[in-house]
Amino acid sequence: MSRNEKILSLKKILIDYLREEKRDRDVLEKTLNQFAIKIQQQYRSKQQLDRSQKAISDYLCNKTGNKIEYRQELFRILQANNTPHRLQNQYFYYCKFGKDSLGIDKKDKTVPKLIKEINNCLFLNTSFASTNFDGIKFKLTKFLDMKSIVSSKIYQNLMKRSESLRSVKTDYKKYDSFKFDNANLINCFFEECLFHSITFLNIKYGVSDLQIHKYPCPTFLKCKYNNCVILLPEENKTDNLMKAGSPYYKREYEKLPLDIRKKYEIDYILDLSYKSETTLSYHVDRSTSIPLMIYENCDFKSSNFRKLNPGGPPIDINRYLYINCTFNNVHFTKINIYTSQFVNCKFIHGVFNNCNFDKTHFKDCYFEDFNFDYCNLGNTGHTEFTNTKFKTLTFKGCAFQNYLRPLKTCIIHDDCQFDDCTFNRGLLVGFNFNFDYCIEKIWREAKSYNKMLQLTRCKFICCEHYATSYDYCTLEGSHFISPIQTCGNHFSWLGNTLLSHSSEPVFMGKNKTEEFKKLFAPNSVDFSEFTDVKYQIKESESGLKYILKIRHNEWMSIGNGSIDPYKLSEIFNDYDYIELPDDLIGGPDTNNVKYLQFLPATSMKNTNIKACNFQSAQGFKGFDFTQIYKTSSGNPDLTATNFTDVNLSNANLRNAKLIGTIFQAGNINGTDFFGTQVNENTDFENTLNIGQAVNAEHIQFGSLQEKANETHARAKFVVNNRNKLKKFYSSVLRVHYSDLTRSEFDTDLFDILKDKYGETFDESSIDFFKMINTMVATISMNRTVDLGKKNSLVKMFPLTLAKIIAKRLNYNQDEETKLLENLNRCFTPTVIDIMFTNQPPRKDAGPDAQDRWSWLAMVYQSVIFLLTRKKLYIQNFITYYFDEVFNAHSKGSPSCPIGYLERWVTIHSQTAETYLMLLKVDKPDEIKQEYINSICEYHEKKKDEEITRDYMEIFNNFKQLEIDESEKPEESDKEKKLKARLEIPKQIMEFLKRDPDFEDLYRDQLQDDDEKIEDILKKSFSKMTDREIENLNTDITKLLDNIKQIMDSATDPEFDLYQGKTREGTPFYELFDKLKEEIHSGPKPIEKTSKKVDTPLHVENKYLFNRLINLIKPHSNLSEKASEEVKEFSFDITPEMRNEWQKRCSKELIDGKITTLNQVLVHFVENIRKILLESYSITDDDIKFYSERQDLPAKKFNEKIKKFIEFLKTEQVERLQQDMVMMCDLTKIDDITLENLKYYVEGGSRKTRSFTLKKGKTRSHSRLRSLPKLKTIRARSLNKSKQQEQLNKLLESIMLKQFVNLSKEKFEIIFCKKFVFDKEDSFRLKKQDAYDNVVDDLRGMDISDKPYRLAVKRRHDEIKNNKLFDPAKIYSFDEELEKKTNTIIQTKKLTKKLTKNKPSRIISRRVMRRPKKTTIK
Repeated sequence: MSRNEKILSLKKILIDYLREEKRDRDVLEKTLNQFAIKIQQQYRSKQQLDRSQKAISDYLCNKTGNKIEYRQELFRILQANNTPHRLQNQYFYYCKFGKDSLGIDKKDKTVPKLIKEINNCLFLNTSFASTNFDGIKFKLTKFLDMKSIVSSKIYQNLMKRSESLRSVKTDYKKYDSFKFDNANLINCFFEECLFHSITFLNIKYGVSDLQIHKYPCPTFLKCKYNNCVILLPEENKTDNLMKAGSPYYKREYEKLPLDIRKKYEIDYILDLSYKSETTLSYHVDRSTSIPLMIYENCDFKSSNFRKLNPGGPPIDINRYLYINCTFNNVHFTKINIYTSQFVNCKFIHGVFNNCNFDKTHFKDCYFEDFNFDYCNLGNTGHTEFTNTKFKTLTFKGCAFQNYLRPLKTCIIHDDCQFDDCTFNRGLLVGFNFNFDYCIEKIWREAKSYNKMLQLTRCKFICCEHYATSYDYCTLEGSHFISPIQTCGNHFSWLGNTLLSHSSEPVFMGKNKTEEFKKLFAPNSVDFSEFTDVKYQIKESESGLKYILKIRHNEWMSIGNGSIDPYKLSEIFNDYDYIELPDDLIGGPDTNNVKYLQFLPATSMKNTNIKACNFQSAQGFKGFDFTQIYKTSSGNPDLTATNFTDVNLSNANLRNAKLIGTIFQAGNINGTDFFGTQVNENTDFENTLNIGQAVNAEHIQFGSLQEKANETHARAKFVVNNRNKLKKFYSSVLRVHYSDLTRSEFDTDLFDILKDKYGETFDESSIDFFKMINTMVATISMNRTVDLGKKNSLVKMFPLTLAKIIAKRLNYNQDEETKLLENLNRCFTPTVIDIMFTNQPPRKDAGPDAQDRWSWLAMVYQSVIFLLTRKKLYIQNFITYYFDEVFNAHSKGSPSCPIGYLERWVTIHSQTAETYLMLLKVDKPDEIKQEYINSICEYHEKKKDEEITRDYMEIFNNFKQLEIDESEKPEESDKEKKLKARLEIPKQIMEFLKRDPDFEDLYRDQLQDDDEKIEDILKKSFSKMTDREIENLNTDITKLLDNIKQIMDSATDPEFDLYQGKTREGTPFYELFDKLKEEIHSGPKPIEKTSKKVDTPLHVENKYLFNRLINLIKPHSNLSEKASEEVKEFSFDITPEMRNEWQKRCSKELIDGKITTLNQVLVHFVENIRKILLESYSITDDDIKFYSERQDLPAKKFNEKIKKFIEFLKTEQVERLQQDMVMMCDLTKIDDITLENLKYYVEGGSRKTRSFTLKKGKTRSHSRLRSLPKLKTIRARSLNKSKQQEQLNKLLESIMLKQFVNLSKEKFEIIFCKKFVFDKEDSFRLKKQDAYDNVVDDLRGMDISDKPYRLAVKRRHDEIKNNKLFDPAKIYSFDEELEKKTNTIIQTKKLTKKLTKNKPSRIISRRVMRRPKKTTIK
């Protein structure tokens, strides 16, 4: 086919395609036109219909006459309009129906049934007060009350409707409201209706004729309630019809379809009974009931169900059925919900407040961010939850079971799930969480019951867990800690709690009075402990009426030491009881107690408590942990469980898995550790009675306790440094300290606070700190502080501190309130007591810390220093402090009392490091306004206006602060010695300038030297390093030698410049002799001792915070003066540095100085090192100088230089080799093989592996296959070494030639995106992050190191983003963070498993000296 023929063929194809496109477009256009016409026709017909209906709505809105007349007239109009018994497409605005009768009216003999259906109508601000709608079905009807939003767009759009379509009351008022009071909705049915801002008041519901709508009761189907209020009670006529003995309703109900009757029935538990006298197990009787009200597929939004009168007892709603309903921000307030059911309903952001439930069933429901506040879920009856999910739900003050009548209980089935829920002050006494395990329990155990109720990550706050059963529950990650010190979580053991009765218990247990008497020693039976005042004391300790709480030591005293409380379980079973003698029966004050019943111990049979936090929980004495959930190997699993401050005396931990378990400050006296598994993360810090633990020989308590909490170790370091720290604080505040052994500040502090910080410290604050200063002095003299003043500090300390911080940081009222709440939680009476304790010096304290001390003094000094810092520092301090103390041992686990004080003192180190991270820069040009704006925002978009450019220049020591002469430091010894060497030459110069005989000599030869002397005397010695001072000392020596030579020539007898004058005894001669002696003695060595800083310590620069960190953080050796500072650098090799190296290397390649690839690599290491260090102004002289220094900063610098050179020789050289391969165009070398490339990539003769799949075929690299024409490369036989060497040289020459000719753009592409060989012999893209390859962890680093600063920044950003002021947030889990963490852990485990199980493909391992013959396909 010729070219023209091809063109014609293509032209024909194109024309056919265009014709087809045009035809499709025409069809589409025609279809759209037809649709548009159809829509227009339907719209016009609807408008015509609406206009035809307007006559009806106008008549209804402005009707006159009596009931009979308007019903007859309306019936006639509807008949004439061909819509008998129906209202449709009508819009009523501000109409008033009043007592109109629109539905069934049996009194009207003419028209008994007027309207049967209202369809697609709108009622805006219409009054239906007392209107009769009997028998009407409402569909697609809107009921709108717009009185409160008359200015809204919705209202404005509704009012724009054409007047020809809407009917309006003649004399309406704009703010008339919608009224639905006392409306008669009997026999009504609502479908797809909208209720907006409607208040339902005294509505009459019910069914008198079930055949009208074929539903058993009033039904709302697919309706929406927005901002509605349902006021109760509601009159329901159906209840009267359904009463027993109503044959009419029964007969009519049976006529309904069977599927309707089955669908709309309430399923509930009718009754519970006991199956055993010795074991708590239930028998369940179920029943069904016909509902009185049905809501199906309804949507409730921002609505309320409440009683008409807010006061008084709750109101009842009975037999309500909700199916597939959504409750969004709905409040149920003071309602008794009886015999009702919620099926497949969603509850989002709402509350049941003060509600009582009985025979109520939640089935297949979902709760999220919903609250049950002060509800009776099991106190007055049964509440049943089946397959219901709870997420972030709060039960506050709810009763789950009536411990006096245990058959009234909340029923939670094992298919329910609780995630991140909170039980706050819940009544859980005797409650069984997993009800299914208790249904005929004996039979269940025989069938090996194994289902688990999910209660993960829940929080139990101030709950009484007496006799509570968590059997077969998963509590993993749950917290049993309380945010306040005044309440806690209390568990119980058998005999710990007794339930008092005035009559004999009938529901369970046996009378064990005789067995109880046998526990006493002969003739020592004493029941008086359970009567009168002692009864009231024990009842008050339990916090619950009728329940007595008896401790171990009280049992011992009851029997005069004859009763062992741990052996009570050998005699008594759960719910057994004893009878008191008749003469000891109490009166009303003791609830007429006659019988005492033993409540069961808190039970955790097969309960998963991994990662649970039981900090400060009570009642675990003698607890048997062998009953909990076990691992596959049969060990009770206590992994990562937190028992901080828990008394585990005589507890049974036999064979338990204690990996990562925390026993901090716990009591393990008599605890059985037989066969337990521990690791380095098991925490026994400050654990009590370690020596009394049983079967614990295999546990290395000493080594585990050495891994103590860093806070306690740091606090110990700070306490031993307390006097140095006080000196530091005094110097910073410019307070004169006369005696460091005194803990209090001198009184001039308060004058300074008033003069310098008057805006922060008012008179009341100054008086408060004066009082604390006096208390500190009193404690230091080993005297007792007045109890009244001590108690006042409990309230005043947090209050004053919150007031000052809030004022300093410009907090609003809410922020100040939250701050005060958190400070009150920290400085409790217990903590204040510790502050006032006069402490002896520690055993390991140095000679300067042998005085007595108190936490009050240390906290007081820390507070004063804190409050005089910048806003940014203060905000970071309190944010870090709250994060530390409220998450001390794990997320949401607060610190022990001593930890609150330790962290207040030690948290300055973290704050100072963050402050340095934010403000410290390397060069002055880095201080830009954009950067200042980014760091000075400290809280909720508030900025620290004191962080300015001048401040940052002073902070980084780029600029010296103007200070008073009185504050300038004295000259150092170095400076005095150097200036002393110049005194004689300076006097000689002055003499020569005054003597006219020497005028020419001075001007011609010595004037330059005189100027040098002046320059040296003007120098600032304080900023000079030791090396610079040594160089200056040498320069002075050379200067003196030069002056001596000139003067020797000038005083030579041959010249006789004195012109015969006698030299001896002249001032000049004496000065010149002294100069000779100075030079003859040689240069004086200058000791390498640190000099004083050039500014007072109170100048707020980086060295001030460095010194603070050194005093607080163990092993910190930051530079405290300019002379001690070393230059910093990072390992970041920028593209600009690589470009500069390429220029240098290319030049030497062209000049022939470099001829091999190995020389390129050596050149790379040497020059990149120089280029990078030069970018940080580090010269070879600096490196040499630091290598001679012996101080820690210099040693650290030298070690870093070694690491950097090693990094270049290994990581970077390997990458460079790979880049050279990737750079080359290898398409012209047919004989090149994969092994040739690996020869250079892996360093020539290094050890390599042969990766073979099968039949000798080697995997090809995906990256290599992507190179042009590389698919056609074939391996040829290279048996001779000469051929191989020639090929290698050819490849090397191509690499070097192409490297020289490489453009800047291509160089950056190749050298910034790193394709490297991995261990699987394939190319992969690797991001260049140099430092990650050098630093494995942060050990041994400080804030001067870049990786450490980055870690501090990440920590700072993480904490800054958390709302740590909100107590609710402190005890919440970060779900996303936890999810990500779990994902990472699972990924690592999976990767490790796959790597372990992956079959090896390595066939051989040998040393590769030369490339092997390989075939690539």
